[in-house]
Amino acid sequence: MNVDAFTKGIKRATDQRKQQQAKAVNIPTKSATQQQTAKPVAQQQLKFNLEAYRLDIISKAITYIIKQKGAYNDRQD
Repeated sequence: MNVDAFTKGIKRATDQRKQQQAKAVNIPTKSATQQQTAKPVAQQQLKFNLEAYRLDIISKAITYIIKQKGAYNDRQD
């Protein structure tokens, strides 16, 4: 192995390790005794599923139409 390439690799590895350690020091850690509190519903980011909402409305409309047709057919008999 080329000695120059080896020393460059070692230098690069130590630089990366120093960066990782610096990042680890800057990240705040929570103590084991600190409990996470649940966010209130108002603060939680709720994702609105438009497709499910649309399908729900369509299924309700279909049931309503079927019931109306059944009531209309009963009146004509």
